[in-house]
Amino acid sequence: VYGYLKYNWEVGEREKAFKYMKNYTRFLAAQVDRKMAQIQVTGPLPAGGKDALDLESQTRLLARCYLKLGDWQSTLA
Repeated sequence: VYGYLKYNWEVGEREKAFKYMKNYTRFLAAQVDRKMAQIQVTGPLPAGGKDALDLESQTRLLARCYLKLGDWQSTLA
């Protein structure tokens, strides 16, 4: 999804790409929040386990989305 939205931005569909990136970022943030809430209830994830690696990759993707949104918002403003 992230790559597709970047492609849309590059081919000139900037408003559309920005709108969908905002929605996608909200979706990812909600997923990460749910996982973090679950960890608070169940305790820490085993280091190097699949769940820990999934959470780490989703957190990194979320950070990239926020950075891209900031860049795009500056460009659109």
